[in-house]
Formats: sequence, structure tokens, C-alpha cells
Amino acid sequence: MNFIKKYALVSILLIVLAIICFYFFYNNQGIDVFCLTKVNYSLVESEETSLIFQTLTKNIGKSVNVNFTSDIIFDGTEIDDLKSDLERKNYDLFFLDLAYSDNLLQHKAFNNIETNIFTLFFKKTETLKNAVNILPDLDQVSAALNEFCDLTSDSVILVLDEYQLDFDFSEKIPGNIFVFAFKETVAFKENINEFINLIEDYDPDYLFLNTNESNTIKILDSIVGFPREKIFLMLQNTNKKVVYYTGTNAYGVNGITITDTFDSDRFSNKMELYRMFSKSIAEYIGKYGNYNMEEWIEWQNEALGKKFIIDENQLYTTLYHVEFDESGMHVIDEFVIK
Repeated sequence: MNFIKKYALVSILLIVLAIICFYFFYNNQGIDVFCLTKVNYSLVESEETSLIFQTLTKNIGKSVNVNFTSDIIFDGTEIDDLKSDLERKNYDLFFLDLAYSDNLLQHKAFNNIETNIFTLFFKKTETLKNAVNILPDLDQVSAALNEFCDLTSDSVILVLDEYQLDFDFSEKIPGNIFVFAFKETVAFKENINEFINLIEDYDPDYLFLNTNESNTIKILDSIVGFPREKIFLMLQNTNKKVVYYTGTNAYGVNGITITDTFDSDRFSNKMELYRMFSKSIAEYIGKYGNYNMEEWIEWQNEALGKKFIIDENQLYTTLYHVEFDESGMHVIDEFVIK
């Protein structure tokens, strides 16, 4: 009888110990996150990386630890030094920000990345496995521009393309499309002088500036005589910093955003996308205690689909036509992706 009592007591203790261990394990499980950002200037940590970390830790809750690793690159020569980090198989999330250009994906160090990756490219990449492109692609942007500008077959559009895209705007929007490649190897003054000559030759109905933030500011300051209402910026250069540094030269310029709210003085579509995605992922992990890309996408599309959806690893969301003014920007119209 005493043996039975001892056996029962030991069994109860083991069960209690198992419950405690399970509780301890559950409340101390972690998620491994890596952020790699390409920048053009020296920083210890990029603004994007800081935002992702803060959003994840704030919204996941205390039950899951965020094991966070980040690094920055300038021109791609540093990638070999990061090879061991890039080839780790156990990252739950991998944010890869290459300044909208997928040229660096040719580097062999990216070949073995098999974790869940989030990218910002003008179109979904087929190079990386399990990669979700969280930037609305140029198909969506072109459809929105067609509606915002009320383009016709007689419209004349001059596109300034800095990224040398393998993308034909003429197949996506009506009108006469002329593309000027902004050459990195040529001095800015030579580029802009050639561009101004094209403006005078074609007298376009619209200028589409597919350029980075810094060059956008310089271009707007260089073509002050061109009507502001005929200029359209893309997702990567529609932000409040352009207004701040360009001043009145930006007033009346058009842009595209993924939201109709611009509370932050440092608003940019990139930062808003990272905030939006990090929050959604964090809320999912906080609710279920772990992360699975396919299950998260299904949950996101069903629970929060009014904000954005993911289909075949590409983001789809409402795009907004905004105009720059002294307050920053205001919404004129919206384009809902069908």
C-alpha cells in the first residue's frame, strides 16, 4: 500500500514537473530574425532594422523572445563576410532590403537561403526560395497610374528610370511612352541636362520619376519650370523627406502611397510597409506562439485582408494618389486592387 502511495505521489510530482517545464518552455520560446539592409552611408543600424525590431518586440508580447540579428552592406563587397549568417537554416524571418534592386541576388551567398524571406523589389523574384515581395509590384503601380492620370492612347509619358528595369511601361499603360535611363556612371549634371532636352523635345503630359530619394530631390530642384501637377513619383520616392528638402518646388507634385494616413513627419512607403508587416507577423506569433509562413498568410488574408493580401507571395493592397503641399501630402484618389 505504501508502495502504491509512493508511486502515485511520484507520478503526480512528475506530472506537475512536466507542466512546469512545458509552461517554462512555452513562455521562453524564441523567434530568430535577421535583417540585412543596403545603405549608401555609414550607419551602425538602419532605420528600417530599428523599426522592425521595435514593432516585433512591442506586438509579440512576453511569451516569445525575439532573437534579433542585423547587418548593413554598402556595395555588396561585404556579402562574403556575411556568408555564415546568410546560410543559416534556422532563421524564422529574414528581411532583405537591397534598395529595390535585385542585382545583388546574383551573388552565390544568396543561393542557400531557405528561410522565410521578405523583400522589396519592383517585381517578385524567382531567385529566392520562400520569398514574399512586400512592395506592390509595377503591374499594380501601372494600373493605378492609368487611373490616376486618366491616360489615353494620345498621352505622352516620359519615364526617368534609374533602376534599369526589365519592365515595359508601354505594355501596361496607354499612350506614347519614352524611357530615359538615368546612368549611374554619368555625372548627375550630364544626366539632367539630357533629360531636360527630352522634356523640351517631347513636351510630355506626365513625367514618371522612378528614381531614388536623393536623385528625386535634385531632379525636382533642376526642373522648376516644368508644371508640378504633371510630375508623378513612384512608391520608393513618395515621402515627406522629399517635401522637406525640396520645399515649394515639391508643392503640386503627385505621388503614390500604400496608406491614406501620414502621421509621422518621416513617413515613407518603405517604413510603412515594414511596420505593417512586422505588426501582422507579431500579432500572429503572439496569438499562436510560433511562426509558419503559409499559415500566417492564410490568417492575414482572412483576418486582416481589408488592409492587404498576399497572393502567390506577392503583396496586393490599395494604392493612393497623393499630392505634395505645405503640410506634407494629402490624398486625392484611391485605386483598389480587384
